[in-house]
Amino acid sequence: MADVLDKAAVKALRELVRQEAKPSGPLPPAPSRAVPAQTGVARPAGLRQDDGGGGGGIASPLSEVPGSRVYYAPQNVTTTDGAIIFRIEALKEIQFEDANGETITVQFQSS
Repeated sequence: MADVLDKAAVKALRELVRQEAKPSGPLPPAPSRAVPAQTGVARPAGLRQDDGGGGGGIASPLSEVPGSRVYYAPQNVTTTDGAIIFRIEALKEIQFEDANGETITVQFQSS
């Protein structure tokens, strides 16, 4: 009788071990091939091949265009205790002029 119980216990243990050996979840992805070597030339956006260089950049230094600032509508912001109220005029847009005389417009997102 003890021999039958031992065989049943061994069989149950083997089944448990087999269950643990099975992978759970998705299988790992198959290894992918390497990208072949290649050569080329990278050019900045907006740079044509026939213009001889330059293009698309901003020439330093930048100078603010006087009177070019544009503001969002003023907002009142109250502190959490209500003791102080701040009036904020957030900057919406400002213009600069670079060394080449080109106008650069910087636009800010509203809060």
